[in-house]
Amino acid sequence: AEVEAMLRPYAGQVQIAAINAPKGTVCSGDPLILRRLVQSCDPAVFCRVLPVDVPFHSAAIEAHLDGFEAALSALAPRPARISVISSLHGDLAAATDFDAAYWRRHVREPVRFEAAVRRALALGVRRVVEISPHAVLQASLTETALDMGLCIESIGVMSRDTDSAVSLTLALELIEARPRATPACEGAQCSAAARELSLVSPAERRRELGEW
Repeated sequence: AEVEAMLRPYAGQVQIAAINAPKGTVCSGDPLILRRLVQSCDPAVFCRVLPVDVPFHSAAIEAHLDGFEAALSALAPRPARISVISSLHGDLAAATDFDAAYWRRHVREPVRFEAAVRRALALGVRRVVEISPHAVLQASLTETALDMGLCIESIGVMSRDTDSAVSLTLALELIEARPRATPACEGAQCSAAARELSLVSPAERRRELGEW
């Protein structure tokens, strides 16, 4: 709500691009306005401009949507063999999801990562592996879990500063070494446990394993 109010004067120029956590929001649009907004934020609020080439999830991408959808027109999605939670609508994916029209919406509309995480946690997920070139959503995962009064084990498998094969191997060894169940906890206990289980850097992984 706070971010929406901040963006109201810039309707059509800057939009919410992603809702990652209760206190984690990404905006997209006119770069000059975004820099002005960052400069106007309270110093206590973590806020920065991300270096990206394409302003996805904003009106600036609309001129490319027809061509994008046309390029994906041959997609013929099949029903998932395992449960898939979509970050487009934050719920279990339907058999009709993942066609060209779906991906068109996905690059234009906000990413509902927080909603997707809440749905997964409500279904009983307590172990999360972030697979990406660089783990950037660890804090969002932990923050959302804590907001729900839950503990999770969250592991990012790669880091831009570390050889990908090394990072992946360390993460897989940690996943295998961890107990299969995470004890239930809440309040202060949950906060402490979530910090302990959130693995965010290769250095911490090496300390955990003793050596590499």
